Amino acid sequence: PSISTSLTSICLGGSVTLTANSCNAGLGLVKWTDGLTGNSITVSPANTKNYRAICVSLAGCQSDSSDATQIIVVPIPSTPT
Repeated sequence: PSISTSLTSICLGGSVTLTANSCNAGLGLVKWTDGLTGNSITVSPANTKNYRAICVSLAGCQSDSSDATQIIVVPIPSTPT
């Protein structure tokens, strides 16, 4: 599969939705990094992290892993004094 997202950088505490494309909808499931499942997932990593997805058929056959999509977590700036 390929992964699409509208953001590749988020502020610490923020979230982003990742969507796996090219898996046959209804014919299995999508497995993500950390064991999450579903065509789309919303993640809120504490640190910069790479996400990958695989398509899994109802018979349990797995596709190759997608290329990694990196979500960069940007620290929140200090409050001015």
